[in-house]
Amino acid sequence: MKEYDVLIIGSGPGGEKAAVQASKLGKKVGVIESRPVIGGAGLHLGTLPSKTLRETALFLAGLKQRGGMGFHCSIGKDVTLGELMHKKTEVIRGQMDVVVDHFARNNIEIIYGEASFLDKHVLAIKGHDGDAKELKADVIVIATGSAPARPEGVPFDADHVYDSDTILNLDSIPGRLTVIGGGVIGCEYACIFACLGVKVTIIEKRDKLLGFADREIVESLQYWMRHSATTLRLGEEVVSI
Repeated sequence: MKEYDVLIIGSGPGGEKAAVQASKLGKKVGVIESRPVIGGAGLHLGTLPSKTLRETALFLAGLKQRGGMGFHCSIGKDVTLGELMHKKTEVIRGQMDVVVDHFARNNIEIIYGEASFLDKHVLAIKGHDGDAKELKADVIVIATGSAPARPEGVPFDADHVYDSDTILNLDSIPGRLTVIGGGVIGCEYACIFACLGVKVTIIEKRDKLLGFADREIVESLQYWMRHSATTLRLGEEVVSI
């Protein structure tokens, strides 16, 4: 059984920072990643892809605002989000290389496979090739990140229902989009699609968006969203889909 000072489950931003810090303190470190590529959901599903689309949307919105200067911009009905994010793969590959280099320079071992606890110091690792092994460490850090909530009764297998991980797989830009939930991710995607010319509706059961934020900031955001033809249905709750 191979032994480490620190084992970290997950190679996303949290796992990466924990691994590097432990290595700099002189610890023998291993990082376990369940996907065949490192970087976590933030790199492959969430943060980077959504920010790529956001930058494209802001660029297009800027061109539209310059219509009076002779610039004219429109988006074809059949354009896909993949086409709007054509640089995503290139950027992801570059960021993956940065993480791999970071691990290599700090002598951090990458172990690919799914981890499960046998006891508080021993992990069972099931590799992608079916190989199984056990690893031991004085300290085990869980940095597996999060996944979108999928409430029972919501038909996520339907063609028109998406969560924040799958929304970027849309075949084409829809004419209308309803976002359930006025949190950070819901507001971000609502603003992105509004910039792309989509008629967006947000349904939030509280009386304002972003319940944790300063009211003056939220009111400014809500004003901008309404100005962008986004419908806000606050204080309402979805009963069924």
